[in-house]
Amino acid sequence: MNVKGARQEFTVETHALSVRTTYKLIVDGNALASDVSASLGSLSFAFVTEPGRAPLPPAIEPVTKIRHVELRDSLDRVVLQGNFSADNSSPVGGFVEREARLLSTGVHFR
Repeated sequence: MNVKGARQEFTVETHALSVRTTYKLIVDGNALASDVSASLGSLSFAFVTEPGRAPLPPAIEPVTKIRHVELRDSLDRVVLQGNFSADNSSPVGGFVEREARLLSTGVHFR
């Protein structure tokens, strides 16, 4: 996630997923995307406050308040998850960037 002036961006990239299932992205308990298939085992979600791009949902604005991200499979099992630490520091020069790695929950595919 990053914030620069009035522009906010939230991006999730995943790899090595099963192409035989669909997924949904959950952020702080809010479903942002669902029934998405992994093309060649990869998924990418990008939401931004910029015209012409997938709009940033109100549930995750501002992006600096995001705490928990999950990717769930078609059986509603959490496949990947990650947490952002609480950091209430003010942005330096109006720019904030945070990154968190989503970790596997051990759910295996057949």
